[in-house]
Amino acid sequence: MSKVIRFVRERTPYILVVYGAYIYFRSFSSRMASDILSFLICRSHTSILSWFRSLSFLFAGRDVCGDVRVLLVDDTRIR
Repeated sequence: MSKVIRFVRERTPYILVVYGAYIYFRSFSSRMASDILSFLICRSHTSILSWFRSLSFLFAGRDVCGDVRVLLVDDTRIR
């Protein structure tokens, strides 16, 4: 079952839309993704959030925490 993706206006190249959604997926912040993407193209954080919502099927079942290798704990707070 394939999903058809349609963007009515091609204002932003499709590869940048996917990259912006991936940055949001990895950072959990649409504002941070907007700042990172601003070096290539200037788009608002709400547009990146809507890109992610429309492309969320690409990231379904992916674990963000799978790349964690080190966990830092402040032992002064543990009792």
